[in-house]
Amino acid sequence: MSSTRVLMGVLLAALLLTLRPQTLGGAAAYLTVDEPGLEPALFPGDLAIVRLQENYRIGDLIAVQTLGGPFFGRIIGADDTAYRVVFQGAADAVAVPGEYIVGRRWFTLGIFGRRIV
Repeated sequence: MSSTRVLMGVLLAALLLTLRPQTLGGAAAYLTVDEPGLEPALFPGDLAIVRLQENYRIGDLIAVQTLGGPFFGRIIGADDTAYRVVFQGAADAVAVPGEYIVGRRWFTLGIFGRRIV
């Protein structure tokens, strides 16, 4: 087997492990943006790929699991027990424990995502 094939196989395996969904033990989640008002970062209909992080920072755009499904918001603060997150259309920040965070926006497929979903 040529070294090029081996290298391509290793790169493909690394890519598949990186993009493995959370439902299969990976760190990635694939979410369609439903809510308006997150422009220019996210537009309704975009396919956003989020990844679990060990730590999140102020300013991170994150997906949070709610009873109605995942919802995007921005971290504006944190303390020892929760992150303070502002959701589009909300007047006040909401305290969100880390276990409810689906992940931080990693990248967006935009219009291409609308055609996939």
